[in-house]
Amino acid sequence: MDALRLRGSPIPVAVGGTVPSAHVMQLKRHGVHQVFWPGTLMETIVECFVDMVDAPLPPKERLDDQHVACSNADRVV
Repeated sequence: MDALRLRGSPIPVAVGGTVPSAHVMQLKRHGVHQVFWPGTLMETIVECFVDMVDAPLPPKERLDDQHVACSNADRVV
């Protein structure tokens, strides 16, 4: 999360898997948008991802020498 923040990245982050409840607030304080546990309904996950990427991405944002952010879509789903 620190590396994304230092680069000014607009990429939202979600975490999935077996995450101890005690770690959820710490992850969210560090910028994780949502934590999904095993058994989370796919509909719930998709709705969250749609909400996370609802804002348009900046055009042709350069991430680094090897990767370039999507520049031909208003949002990624």
